[in-house]
Amino acid sequence: MGYQEIDLETWPRKEHYLHFTSQAKCFVSITKDVDVTQLRTAAKTCGRSFYIVFLYVICKVINRHGEFKLAYLPQKKKLVQWDEVVPSHLVFHEEDDTFTCIWSRWNPDFEAFYRGCLEDIIAGKTHRGYRVPDMPENTFCVSCLPWLKYSALDINLCGDGLFLAPMVSWGKAEAAGDQMLMPLSFEIHHGAADGFHISRFYDEVEQEASALAEHLLAGASVD
Repeated sequence: MGYQEIDLETWPRKEHYLHFTSQAKCFVSITKDVDVTQLRTAAKTCGRSFYIVFLYVICKVINRHGEFKLAYLPQKKKLVQWDEVVPSHLVFHEEDDTFTCIWSRWNPDFEAFYRGCLEDIIAGKTHRGYRVPDMPENTFCVSCLPWLKYSALDINLCGDGLFLAPMVSWGKAEAAGDQMLMPLSFEIHHGAADGFHISRFYDEVEQEASALAEHLLAGASVD
């Protein structure tokens, strides 16, 4: 969980950060349909979990950009940028309609990430309660609503804490002509990022999804 401390005095985003964390406290929340036609086909053809395959895409894009790896450490009173962030995601328990937060290590090697995430999900099925006990600090939030095709999602955070990590959610994919479109929601504190950064996130998710689909179908390893 290495990190670099942000020096506010030299940080280009200083005034934006201070404005949105003190005067106009707010989050930015956007939902957009993304084309997952190729990736869903590739996952099915290769016998892979689409959930894990798409989670890999999300983690790859998130870890590419510093604005998505920010955190405020209240104990140390420091604003930091993690060297890398890992997904805190959910295991659903069909027996009692509850969930447990688990986490998976990030690995840019697709096969290593896939194996590790699959093991985490299997192990998570044995846990009950809100989250597993070993949750690290350098996480961002992921959730999936596979039962619902929605058009907007808004998560209202309460409390006095300064939560800067992204929250990523996606819903049920549905056919639209020859495409399979899936709602993908992205929410982040405005002190950390703006609409430009979120727009770039969506562009890169679709690019990485297409590239991963090609690699899966070709049987190639992914760097």
